[in-house]
Amino acid sequence: MDARRRKGTGFSMGNGNKHLFASALTGKGFHSFWGEVLADLQHLYLLRGPSPGDKSVFLRLLGHALTERGYRINYCHRPGSHLALEGLVVMPLRAAILDRSCTGLYGISAPPYLRVVEIDLPRQGYRQKPDYGEDELQGRLEAMRLLEEAARIWEDTCAFFRLPGAERASHWLGSGWINELLEKPSRLKHFFAGTVTAEGPVDFIDHLTSGCRKRYFIRGAPGTGGPMVQDALFQGLSRHWDVEAYHSYIDPEYMVALIFPEIGLAIVDGTCGFALSPLPGDIVCDLPGYQGEGRAFAHAARTTGKQAELDDLLKAAGRALSRFQKSAVPTGVSGQDVAAFVSRFLKEIANP
Repeated sequence: MDARRRKGTGFSMGNGNKHLFASALTGKGFHSFWGEVLADLQHLYLLRGPSPGDKSVFLRLLGHALTERGYRINYCHRPGSHLALEGLVVMPLRAAILDRSCTGLYGISAPPYLRVVEIDLPRQGYRQKPDYGEDELQGRLEAMRLLEEAARIWEDTCAFFRLPGAERASHWLGSGWINELLEKPSRLKHFFAGTVTAEGPVDFIDHLTSGCRKRYFIRGAPGTGGPMVQDALFQGLSRHWDVEAYHSYIDPEYMVALIFPEIGLAIVDGTCGFALSPLPGDIVCDLPGYQGEGRAFAHAARTTGKQAELDDLLKAAGRALSRFQKSAVPTGVSGQDVAAFVSRFLKEIANP
């Protein structure tokens, strides 16, 4: 088994598919990168159906069917429920299939060149459930309040460890890493690395980086890796390479990982506030303030207390979401429904 496979996620990068979040509840409110995603597409299919559960099952089956036909898929998971899907992106076809009720689409205007088609899923086997809309909204609002408090603690902790000269050191190290990249036209795409769910915080960082030939892991005091990641991003873009930037759900302006997909290079910021550890084969960079395993930071007591407080708030946000989570709805989606959609989908894209 690949040593870089993330414990607990169960996802594999063997077929080139990716699992990620295009939107998330964060410490600064709800944020969505769906506008960026749609800007690269030519076709958008919006699913209408009896429940988010039906549409998630349909999307998962559809992803398997398209993978079997040789297409590479980005599985976009629903914020607050990492086991559910809100959309698929088929980049080789410049097409996406989304749940029409996807929260991340609110307020986003489709590009004028984007062909939008709405699809009704079959309703057999569907049973009406009570409307939990108001309760779910209250759960999300409480979760976001707790995340805002977590973001304040995170910022306070990072400010404490913000040392003079750290940015200069990060600039030098980041520049050294990126020197191995060659020049070509670049694209920068933004996603979220994880989300808070009813089961607690979840991230796909190790899954997303598992296909990279080289991975750098930054260790240090909280937040001290941020300038290095920023500089690596700048250096990569200045050399015209494509970059995938994965953001934190604690602070959506903070990048926790960068991937340069064409050369298989990843940079993971272990100082980002997530529970991250180096993987076998990682090139580890220890920043000032890191003092080895067992006594990580010069101010270990303060760090431990703040991290525990942060973890408690993230767990509380997950509990707020779980209290109002809808029960699963038996799906009426069949294999025939998926096959019929795949046939229509591929035919329409080939002959727009």
